Amino acid sequence: MSENNTMYREADRRKGDIMDQAGTRVTTALVLIGLGIVFLLNQAGILELGGNWWALFIAIPAVGMLYNAYRTYTRDGRMTPEVGSSLMGAIIFGGVTLMAWFDAWEWFLPFILIGIGVSMFMGWRNPERGGQS
Repeated sequence: MSENNTMYREADRRKGDIMDQAGTRVTTALVLIGLGIVFLLNQAGILELGGNWWALFIAIPAVGMLYNAYRTYTRDGRMTPEVGSSLMGAIIFGGVTLMAWFDAWEWFLPFILIGIGVSMFMGWRNPERGGQS
């Protein structure tokens, strides 16, 4: 009976992996279509992106990391190191995107120091990394 349970769990895991791949593909396609529409509207003169439009490309990994954090959190039902690192990556890429968009690079060092401090704090609270619970 235990062998059957293991087989079912493995099949469920593979089904989940396939669904994750399909979701990632759909998300990537939607992001690319959205960027294409934005650039098309910019070329037509309907939307003015400004001088730092390239900062949108930095936002793509931030959106992917945010989606990964959400997907992992819903799968595990709790905050895990994978969720925390994905969130930190999304925050860092999102912050760099905003700094590039608004040309506010003087905020870069404080932002990075705060991000490092928060990630260290999260590591201390994680028993799997030898921290306190």
